Amino acid sequence: MSENNNREDKFEKIPEGDIGERSSFIRWLDNFWYHYKWPVIIVTFFVAVIAVCTVQMLTRESYDTTVTYSGPYRMNSEERAEFERLMDSLCPEDYDGNGEKNVQYVIYQIYSEAEIMAEKESVEAAGGQYQMNTQYNQNEYSGFNTYVMSGECSVYMVSPYLYGILRDGGRLKDLYAVLGDDLPVGTDGYGFGVRLGDTEFYKYNPAVQMLSPDTVICLLAPTIAGSSSNPEQYDVSVGLFRAIVEFEVAE
Repeated sequence: MSENNNREDKFEKIPEGDIGERSSFIRWLDNFWYHYKWPVIIVTFFVAVIAVCTVQMLTRESYDTTVTYSGPYRMNSEERAEFERLMDSLCPEDYDGNGEKNVQYVIYQIYSEAEIMAEKESVEAAGGQYQMNTQYNQNEYSGFNTYVMSGECSVYMVSPYLYGILRDGGRLKDLYAVLGDDLPVGTDGYGFGVRLGDTEFYKYNPAVQMLSPDTVICLLAPTIAGSSSNPEQYDVSVGLFRAIVEFEVAE
């Protein structure tokens, strides 16, 4: 047998019909992609976004309400876990009906200039070298402002510095409108905030005592968007706020 015949035996010919069918399909695919490329891309994008959002909604943890701390202190993981357990126990009701009381905790670590100087002096007095990430501080402050504007949280524990900003900006709910004339001990002269260290909640709960006693508990006024724009959800926040500032230990 010749060498040429051996070569031909090694390779099978593709039937002409198969070649024609594949070529027709490829031409159709090229034509389809040419005419419908952008509609396909756009539809695929939105399908992917919807799928991701659906998964997030189905797997996202459900919360009855939210409390936000904003100030110079950041809890470690154990402190945060204890604090969250305390908040859960203080939540008046299982509002979403999922079988458990669950309060979301949000934090923004923000220093005022005075707090930066005080910490710097403390560190240097102990022989250390103080460094402040000013960009991080600015980003946290910007995030805090955006979050306040979103209306997603109404119960805040904030440093005196941030309390002053919220109060002067007209962001806070008048406590007389919430609690009447019987305001709790620690309510400041403006009637918008309660000093944390003056509450029984602070005195009898070690899980919150890592925060400065000068921290102020306040209630944001409802906004036109976010959770606080919903009267029922805002009432839930008011319930948690009252549970904190009206906390009592039975004798």
